[in-house]
Amino acid sequence: MYLALGSKLQSHMSRSKLCGFVHASGYRGGFSSDSNTTQTLWARYICSVPVTDAKPFGVVVVGIGRAFVAASVRLPVQRRRRLQCCRLDTRMRSTATTSPGSDDPTEETRSKEKETGVSAWAERQHRTRINLVGVFFLLVTFAWSLPLFIIMLILYPFVLILDPYRARVYDWIAMLWMRLSMLSTGIHPRVVGTENLLPPDATVLYVCNHNSYLDIYTVAFLGRFFKFVSKRSIFAIPIIGWAMGMARQIGIERDSRRDQLRVFREMVSRLEHGVSLLLFPEGTRSKDGTLRAFKQGPFRVAKQAGVPIVPLTITGTAEVMPPWALAPLRWPKQRITLTIHPAIQTADHSVTDLIEAARTAIASALPPGLCGR
Repeated sequence: MYLALGSKLQSHMSRSKLCGFVHASGYRGGFSSDSNTTQTLWARYICSVPVTDAKPFGVVVVGIGRAFVAASVRLPVQRRRRLQCCRLDTRMRSTATTSPGSDDPTEETRSKEKETGVSAWAERQHRTRINLVGVFFLLVTFAWSLPLFIIMLILYPFVLILDPYRARVYDWIAMLWMRLSMLSTGIHPRVVGTENLLPPDATVLYVCNHNSYLDIYTVAFLGRFFKFVSKRSIFAIPIIGWAMGMARQIGIERDSRRDQLRVFREMVSRLEHGVSLLLFPEGTRSKDGTLRAFKQGPFRVAKQAGVPIVPLTITGTAEVMPPWALAPLRWPKQRITLTIHPAIQTADHSVTDLIEAARTAIASALPPGLCGR
């Protein structure tokens, strides 16, 4: 079955494309029309191990390799090229050679890192989704979630009676869980601009740039309670998703126009009843760290509810947990920073003016290469 699948795919791929894939994988051998050699190339590309001439073992490895290639080549062309560039960059750095008359290549790398805030390490780790650091972080955050979730279950009847709409005690537990998870793993964000925070009892809409899942943990150090909007599928995750539902976080189906309208009305209602919200106006995480275009929804919500907007800027989370990662991949070399900007009043401004003011404030704390357009 594997051999048949690989042969069918191979018949749809040109010889030059096959050579390009194998070259990107690091193979430097020759090419021939012999089918065994071609099968070896297919297997080496995915398995990254030499295939021996032993008949039984070689056939099995080649078959599995070709089957995996059959699934992998369905990746978009741009992603394949990006992966190839990452491998090529790694090999070039490993040689540590410079061409005659050229400057130190690390100088250009440092200049690029200063402009964009994205290190060469993050670029080279584009395929890594989890490692030992990530496993450690997940174990720690899961260990903290168990006792806190039990406390939430015990308090649930009292919350339904005393504070069913805001569930403020659950906000406190959620903030405590995220802070403990980061501090226990050696990640201690720095908060800048605390003088710009409004009083704790003020109803505010916080808007923030979004580069990593770790942004959610970082805003816990803001020192204020709020709800946020998340994909409805996350609410199905055991313990964490259940806790989010109990805490009355807002779930949304992004592909449903009707659900978007429902969430819009619910957000306005929450703000009018004194519940602060935190939204990411970019709509989703930025894949390269560049500040994306802002959507109008969050600013229309704030204007209709008549509440001020407080822009927030987070830097450093993408270096620790890139957008493609399932968990943090390293400890931060520089402290993650949460910058709080002065509040923007919505009464005398149009939605366009609010977007421009919030974007300017958020971009002011970003590296120059990540401000976008």
